Amino acid sequence: MVSILRETQGGMKVKDPCARHHIGEHPLDATLKHLVALRGAGLVVTAENPQDGRRLLYHLAPAIPATKTERGWEMDFGYCLVRG
Repeated sequence: MVSILRETQGGMKVKDPCARHHIGEHPLDATLKHLVALRGAGLVVTAENPQDGRRLLYHLAPAIPATKTERGWEMDFGYCLVRG
């Protein structure tokens, strides 16, 4: 999920083909539950979709220390390293 949000700099709509490709066989409501939990933890923020005001775009929160490496995206929280 982290790599999806990082790779889609303009935000990710849950129903985007890119999101569906990465999410795979997970039911849509399970994906939404994860996004709500990530938002509650302050890891993602939402913004209105300028093209469709009824939907939200999900972005990594600006304070999240995400860096691109040779292996993909990493988030180093000092006590926990997340690779995606």
